[in-house]
Amino acid sequence: MRSPRLFVFLLLVACASVARAGQHFPIVAFHDVVDFRGDLDDDAITVDNLIGFFEYLRANRWHPISLDDVEAARRGKKALPEHAILITFDDGYRSAYTRVFPLLLSYRIPAVFALVGNWLDAPMDGTVRYGDREVPRRRFLSPEEICEMAQSDLVEFASHSYDLHESTLGNPQGNQFPAAYARRYTPGRGYENHAAFRGRITHDLNHSREQMTQLVGRAPRTIVWPFGRYNGVDIEIAKELGFEFALTLDPEPADVTKPMALARYHPTGDPKLADLVRNLQFDDPLPIATRLVGLDPAAIWTGDDAGTDERLGHVLERLRMLGATGVVIDAAIASSDGRISATWFPNGQLPVRSDLLSRIAWQCQTRAGAKAYVRLPSSAALRTLGDRRRVRALFRDLGIYVPASAMFIDDVPGLARTGGERPSTNTPWEIRDARRAFDPKSLPSTDALALDAFRAVAYWRPNMQLAVVIEPDGTPLPSSIADLTFQPIAPDARAVALAAKRMQTDNWLAVPASRRVGLWFTGELPPSAHALISATRRFQTLGGTAIGWASDDPLRDLPNAKIVAPTVSSSTFPEKF
Repeated sequence: MRSPRLFVFLLLVACASVARAGQHFPIVAFHDVVDFRGDLDDDAITVDNLIGFFEYLRANRWHPISLDDVEAARRGKKALPEHAILITFDDGYRSAYTRVFPLLLSYRIPAVFALVGNWLDAPMDGTVRYGDREVPRRRFLSPEEICEMAQSDLVEFASHSYDLHESTLGNPQGNQFPAAYARRYTPGRGYENHAAFRGRITHDLNHSREQMTQLVGRAPRTIVWPFGRYNGVDIEIAKELGFEFALTLDPEPADVTKPMALARYHPTGDPKLADLVRNLQFDDPLPIATRLVGLDPAAIWTGDDAGTDERLGHVLERLRMLGATGVVIDAAIASSDGRISATWFPNGQLPVRSDLLSRIAWQCQTRAGAKAYVRLPSSAALRTLGDRRRVRALFRDLGIYVPASAMFIDDVPGLARTGGERPSTNTPWEIRDARRAFDPKSLPSTDALALDAFRAVAYWRPNMQLAVVIEPDGTPLPSSIADLTFQPIAPDARAVALAAKRMQTDNWLAVPASRRVGLWFTGELPPSAHALISATRRFQTLGGTAIGWASDDPLRDLPNAKIVAPTVSSSTFPEKF
C-alpha cells in the first residue's frame, strides 16, 4: 500500500500537470455592438459579425469558459478544455443588454462585462465623458439592466475602475497619459509623489468595489485596467483590496498561472471573421521587419518648449519617412570620463538637464508609430553614483516617469550570452518568462547590475522588452532573455559580409528566431546613405530583417531619409531590387 505522503505527492504532481496541460488560452476584448456599419467606431463590432463569430466557435468546437474555469485550472483542479476561450466586453455599453445578453442566453456562452463606476453614477438623461467627448448616459447600461443580467449564471461583472477611464496630465509639455498608469503632473506643483499616487489608485478601486457590491450584491473579483495600462503598484493595490483577476490588453495568450495579468486580444475596426480568428491564434507575433534609429535628445533640445517641439516635429516626420519601427533614445548625457553628467528625466540621484524624455517617447510612439527604446548605461551610472542601490533607484525613476516600451543595453555585451545555448523560446511572452525566471546570481557583477536595472524599470512598465548588443566579434545568436540581439558593425559591405559569414557558420538562417537577430550600425558620425543601403541590401539577401543605427543626425537629415527609405523602411520590406 502507498504511504499517505506518497499519495499526496502524486496528487500534487498530477494537479500541477493539469495546470500545465491547458495553461494558455485566448481572451477577446469586445466593446460596443451595433446593428449597422454606419454606427461603428474604432472599437465596435456589428451584431452580424458577432453572431458569425459565435457560430464559428460552435461549429469548430471551441469551448467558451468562465473565470471559474480559469481559477480551477490555476489551482490544478481541472484542466481547461481544448480550444478554451474567454469572452469579455468593456465599458458597459447598453448593447451588452440589448444585443449581447440575448445571444449569450441563446448560445450558452459565459462572458465578463467591465463597468466604469463614474458613468453608472451619472443620471440616465445626462452625459458622461468618454475620451475627449460627451456621450449620452443612455448609451450605457442602466442599474436595472445590470441587476437583471447579474441574475444569470452566464454573466460576471468586473470593475473597469471608478474614475480611471480617463487620461491625466503626465508631463510639463502637456501629454495626457492613462490615469492608472502615470504619475499626475500639476503645473506649479510638479508630479504627485508615491504616496499620493498610491492613495489615488487605492481610493478609486475601493470606491468601485463598494459601488458594485451595493449594485449587484457582491464585490467584483476582477479589475479590467482602462486602456489596458497598469504598473506594479496597481497590481499590488488590486491584490490588497481583494481582486483575484486582472485583465489587460497585452496582445498575447492568457496564462492561467498569471491571474493578475490575463492578456487579451482587442479587435478593432469590425474585423472580418477570418482576421478575428487568425489574430486569436497568436501564431506569428514577431514583426516582419525591425528598423531602429538612434536619437540624442541634445540634438533637439533648445532650452524652450516651442523650439524643442518644432525640432521634435521634424524628428517625427523623418521617422515616418524612414519607416522606423523603433527609436533608441538616450536617457542621459555622458561626460568625457565615462560618467553621467545629467539626465533627461526626473530623478532623485542625478542632475536633470530637462524633463524631456517622456515627451519624446510618447510622441514617437503615438505620432510616429515607433516603439520607444530607452538607453541608460548602468555601467556609467555605477561609475557616477558609486552605489548599486542608487543605480537601481535611478532606473526606478526612469520607469516611473518615462512611458517607454523597451530598453536598449549596449554597454554590457556579456548579458547577451545569458542563458547559454541557442534558446527554443521565440515569442515575446516566452522570452519575458525566461527573463523573469533567470537567476542573476551566476552573472558577473556588471551583467547582474544591468539585469537588475532593467527589472527596476519593468516593474513600472510591465511587458517592457529588451534589446542587447553583443561584442563586435561575437557570434550573433539570439539571447534567451532578450527580445532582440544586435551585432555592432561599421556600415560598410566588408563588415556586413564578415558578420554574415559568422551567421552562416552557425547555421543562423536555419532557425526561426532569425528575426530576433540584427545588425546595429555604429560610429561617431551617421552612416552615409550609400554605405547604409549597401549593407542593408547585403543583410536582407541573407534573410536579415532587423537593422538599426546610431549616430543619426535628424536636423541635417543624415543619412538622407528620401534616399535610404526605399531600402531601410519597414513599410517597403522586402525591397524589390
